[in-house]
Amino acid sequence: MTANQRTPYTSEQKREAVARVLAFRVRSYERRVTEGSMSRRQAEEGISLMRAILADYEAQVANERTS
Repeated sequence: MTANQRTPYTSEQKREAVARVLAFRVRSYERRVTEGSMSRRQAEEGISLMRAILADYEAQVANERTS
């Protein structure tokens, strides 16, 4: 798939998937920090990035609903 091709998934479906990944990261990263296999900084950055992606999709979905 090239950059100009659309995926078969809606923005809402992608938003839901990102929300699931974020929830998984929050749970699993905390465990990894506790076990010492990931630093607190790495966990916070990974979670922050996924929150930013989720916010982008939430804005896109809201924009599509009002268009």
